[in-house]
Amino acid sequence: MYFGCDYYPEHWSEERWEEDVKLMKKAHFNIIRLAEFAWSKLEPKEGEFDFSWLDKAVSIFSKQDIQIVLGTPTAAPPLWIIKKHPDILPVDENEGRVSSGTRRHYCPNNSIYRDYTEKIVTALARHYARNKAIIGWQIDNEFGGSENPRCYCNNCKEKFIEWLKDKYDNLQSLNREWGTIFWSQTYNSWEEISLPLKRVPADHNPSLLLDFYRFSSHSYIDYQNFQIDIIRRLCPYHFITHNLMGLFNKIDYFKLAEKLDFVSWDVYPWEYHSRGLGTMTIGLIHDLMRSLKKKNFWIMEHQCSSVTRGIISPSPKPGEIRSWTYQSISHGADAIVYFRWRPSLFGAEQYHGGILLHDGSPESKSYHEIKSIGEEIEQWKDILAGSEVRAEIALLTSYDVQWALDIHHQSPDFDYFNHFIDYYQAIRSLGFQVDIVHPEGKLSQYSLVVAPNLILINQKIVNNLYNYVKSGGILLLTFRSAVKNWNNVIMDEVLPAKFKDLLGIEIHDYYSHPKGHENSIIGKEDSFCKEYKVNTWSEILDTSTAKPIAVYQRDYYAGKAAVTLNKYGEGKAVYVGTRAKKEFYKDLINYLLDKEGPLSIIKAPYQVETISRTKEERDFIFVINHTPESKFINITTSCKDILTNKVVEGTIRIGPYGVFILERLKK
Repeated sequence: MYFGCDYYPEHWSEERWEEDVKLMKKAHFNIIRLAEFAWSKLEPKEGEFDFSWLDKAVSIFSKQDIQIVLGTPTAAPPLWIIKKHPDILPVDENEGRVSSGTRRHYCPNNSIYRDYTEKIVTALARHYARNKAIIGWQIDNEFGGSENPRCYCNNCKEKFIEWLKDKYDNLQSLNREWGTIFWSQTYNSWEEISLPLKRVPADHNPSLLLDFYRFSSHSYIDYQNFQIDIIRRLCPYHFITHNLMGLFNKIDYFKLAEKLDFVSWDVYPWEYHSRGLGTMTIGLIHDLMRSLKKKNFWIMEHQCSSVTRGIISPSPKPGEIRSWTYQSISHGADAIVYFRWRPSLFGAEQYHGGILLHDGSPESKSYHEIKSIGEEIEQWKDILAGSEVRAEIALLTSYDVQWALDIHHQSPDFDYFNHFIDYYQAIRSLGFQVDIVHPEGKLSQYSLVVAPNLILINQKIVNNLYNYVKSGGILLLTFRSAVKNWNNVIMDEVLPAKFKDLLGIEIHDYYSHPKGHENSIIGKEDSFCKEYKVNTWSEILDTSTAKPIAVYQRDYYAGKAAVTLNKYGEGKAVYVGTRAKKEFYKDLINYLLDKEGPLSIIKAPYQVETISRTKEERDFIFVINHTPESKFINITTSCKDILTNKVVEGTIRIGPYGVFILERLKK
């Protein structure tokens, strides 16, 4: 288990470094991240590299057995590059050249910037290849970290056309696949293709938009892999990662993760709470990060104090950092790296809190709490080393689907993420753990697969889902599935198109609910017979081989099927044609599985989270109270709390932001 922080020696005098490392050792730190924004100090002038200051910092930490992750500094190009080559700055969708002065001010397709990238990354990798204190690298920092990271410059236009040529071979194919006959947009030469700029009188072709989103994602992935190849060649024994940004969806994280050794991500719970998204959302993101590589992950930046994004957030309450930390670990984090050690006295993030105070004093509640967390981790780190999260249920998503639904929202109240988390929350509340899987991914190990709003399909996805059900799996698809092909063109088939045989239904009508408009459905099965409010979207399902298990109650489609179940091969395929209130999802999944999940030995109230990591045949169940009030949980079998070494069973109290790590005792 790695435990540490992000540190910026370039922000402080060298005399301070020794004091900082002593305080870190007292907190049981064994890892730090360095240098990801230090390009102007590493290469103050073109071709003049100065690593002496970083060598001193590395040496100080190395002597205290604190290992180091180095960041490639490419997220913040120095001003001397901008002055010489201002065209490395990206162009926004209004055709305006973005200014320098912050960070992320580069176009990933600019060949000149790639040349400079190659030089600094090569120099760093060569210099530190044999330094035993360096164990790994973080490529860049938070790729795409802005509201719209897509670049619209001439370099990107040229690269986009090359990308399209590679995908479609010829213009005739592109015109056919995009349907450019609509609005007389047929292309007669590749050069006629424009980037989807904002200043147009009407909507862009949705196929053009989707491919441009794919290309923009590919541009960052290709830029990352360009750096990875340099480091792999020069530092073959170091790991390589990148710090992702949770639900950020401008880059395909499944593809971004492919060449990384493992995924890292930056978790700032306040940013989710401030948007009305709770701890369940953060748990979902942890599961997504773990699922990208099907392995444990790192937290490369973990909130430990107040956060500034224009305003200063509330600082964590006593115990809250601990509960956040244990939530990360419980979902599969093998490293916790807090951001940051000490808040900066200057710059855009000077109010972004750290473990210490601005004056460098450790007399902060963050330092004392994190120090106590470090002491706890020392107790159990060997016990849980090598443990992992094992999920029984998969939720399917792809960034292509998310982009297609961003382009056309479907209805006034439609929100893909909210619909997705409805299912996630229902599954977790029943005591099951979840993997987030691409629709083309391996599914055979899951007892249930849920694919919300799978609006785009290709033949590989179709075959994957048919084979899963045929082999005995339970598949749940929801409204707006199989509407379009992979190039964002609507199918010329009766919906649900390629899934008609699998689902045993046809859809000849649907109703997009006006904002705030509701209907209701009622279940037809003995164990699934409640009435539920529905909204957003209602598809009227005509059954062939499927059985209706819920029907609409009102409007012109009253009595028509809303939810169906079809037996196919050895398995079952379920279709939910509407969006319902939250209790519906839990009841439906409970009906389909007819069993409780492995975590159901802990009966816990809302906002007390349970999740398990498994090592060989030993299960370690984390119980985390995410509230400032005491709660009561019921443990139905004898367990030992790893943190206190006490045996617990029955109804017990968990304190504010309290944590248990329970190992089920064998009888």
